[in-house]
Amino acid sequence: MQHGKKRKKKSHTKKTTRSPVALATLQTLEPFFAKLFEQFHSSHWIASDPIQYAHRYSKADDREIAAFIAALFAYGSVQLVHRAVAAVLEPMGKSPAQFVRDFDGTNHWKGFYHRFHNEDHVMVLMKLLQLALTQYGSLGELFRQNMEPPAPPKTPGAPASPDSGADRCERVLNGAAHWFQAQAIREVAQLGLPKTGRGMRFFFNAPADGSACKRMVMFLRWMVRSDQIDLGLWKWMSPADLVVPADTHVGRIAYYLRLRGGKEEAAPNWKMAREITESLKVINAKDPVSYDFALARLGILDICKRSYAKSICERCPVEPGCRFSNLEKET
Repeated sequence: MQHGKKRKKKSHTKKTTRSPVALATLQTLEPFFAKLFEQFHSSHWIASDPIQYAHRYSKADDREIAAFIAALFAYGSVQLVHRAVAAVLEPMGKSPAQFVRDFDGTNHWKGFYHRFHNEDHVMVLMKLLQLALTQYGSLGELFRQNMEPPAPPKTPGAPASPDSGADRCERVLNGAAHWFQAQAIREVAQLGLPKTGRGMRFFFNAPADGSACKRMVMFLRWMVRSDQIDLGLWKWMSPADLVVPADTHVGRIAYYLRLRGGKEEAAPNWKMAREITESLKVINAKDPVSYDFALARLGILDICKRSYAKSICERCPVEPGCRFSNLEKET
């Protein structure tokens, strides 16, 4: 960092042709990410995240349903997300899972609206959740049993390609998304709500469509990892198989830290999510998405600005790896 002479304020949008950090350099970032994890991966910050709603319940099935609802509506501003999730859960009482099992089609959400979704979308969602619990007993079993099989070899008789953790995560998400999409089409037709189709598809994006699937990947993180933030309800999947939920915050900050290539303003997609995950695996192969909650806090809490601020940047745990704070070293 510069001292003495006052540094001219620069924009994060300065063009660069540098490629992502080399393997050896990523490995040197481990202690800085450890500090980031220690500082921000804490229940102290849980009120800033939709996972807070799942923590309000003690039973596993209630936590699973509440977390799924929280993830589905986790788009838009933080304030609007919290308002939407609270509005959907409030009529469901002390046991969201029991509410879903007993759901009789009554509209408890009249006037509900959250950007792409309204009360009709909530009604269809409740029918889908009821069907999921009836057929599988839990959302975890739905995701597990609908996981797509590994891709067959491109050449007949050739050995199967290695199935990476990200591949398994992709197959889990594709299978679950396709199940929900198919059931949503049927329920929309039965309820006579054709205008809800687009909104229901938005709920259940799939990696097969190129989507970053931020909300569903975040839900997987909540279900698979286990600590003071994540719930650890699904034992059949390993944290090493997870992919980072790449939203605008994580995508932008990952660019600053050279966890991905491309342009700063690139929209998150599945390719970007996998690239960031592979970079984080260099730092922590067994649990690469353990840093997701902390990285997202830098954006959600408006700590990481879009311009250099010495008083803020020099206190950032991962500042030594930031391409912007070290811009003068690159030019």
